[in-house]
Amino acid sequence: MFRSVSRRCFMVPSMLMKPSMLRVQGEDTYAMLQGMATNDIRILENKESQHIYTGFLTGKGRMVSDAFLHDMGDKDILIEAPAGNGEVLRSHLQAHILQSKVTITEETGFSVVVNSSEKGFADPRLSGVSVSEDDMDFVLPNLYRDCIPSAEVKEKYPDNLLSVELSQSLYTVYRMLSGIAEGPKEILPTRALPLESNLDFYDGVSFKKGCYVGQELTARTYHRGMTRKRLLPVVITNDGTPIDCYNVISDTADLLVSTNTPLVTSDEAAELTAAESKSSGGKLFHSIKLTDSLSVGMGLIRLDQVVWDHPSLRTEDGKFVTVIPPSWWPEE
Repeated sequence: MFRSVSRRCFMVPSMLMKPSMLRVQGEDTYAMLQGMATNDIRILENKESQHIYTGFLTGKGRMVSDAFLHDMGDKDILIEAPAGNGEVLRSHLQAHILQSKVTITEETGFSVVVNSSEKGFADPRLSGVSVSEDDMDFVLPNLYRDCIPSAEVKEKYPDNLLSVELSQSLYTVYRMLSGIAEGPKEILPTRALPLESNLDFYDGVSFKKGCYVGQELTARTYHRGMTRKRLLPVVITNDGTPIDCYNVISDTADLLVSTNTPLVTSDEAAELTAAESKSSGGKLFHSIKLTDSLSVGMGLIRLDQVVWDHPSLRTEDGKFVTVIPPSWWPEE
């Protein structure tokens, strides 16, 4: 099995992130974002929460970017988008301002520290999903996100803070093994669909709010139950040998700290084939190399080809691919 069956304590080093930040301010901030975001902005407007996760879509229902929204008060929303998505998201928002009384500017004075010391706020993804006590050490909601002015980072995190480069490596491994897709290497701009990207599971889509850009296809797909592919975590090995996710995370943290060297990533898409039927099993989008014989990644996997915890897929060069069942995955 790839998931741990016992709870083991592991303190994750604090990870310094440098996402793309935008600021939306003005009288019509809530109304403008309500007509564009997949989640319900009234959660922020009504002070039910200060932080939500959401997506922004094209008119045809394809992803522009996923993002966190932080309510800074006084109709001031800080948008935290994955690194590299800032400019495309800003252009998308600017194109839909129309008569709205808002300004959209780049924000460069904030950083995000992902930590396990309960500083900041619990990651809002999967906030509505019941996770067993045995799995709590291995899922992203166990981590906190602290969105703070960059000038305050060293004072608030004087010890055990990884560099941006090392943080990105560990964070990528951690969230991949938790089944969390994120950013343009996995949620492909103008190509990915929000439900295939699991935004519904990540508590990032409201099916009760009114219309928003790209809503029609998303709602139709949801109500018809037509999501046949999902972004899921995979393990790639030379021989199909099982791994222990806990050991992978702890060993990766130790390796990064001891070598001070980021891990090697691959962004080249690779076709996956079902080992038995030889039919298409999906596509690997993004992977990160841990050892010469082990990589972890995220792939858009055909659900009818999934055999959980079994190396049922193959890469084009014959490597064994095992789809990991996220602890939050709904029971059949």
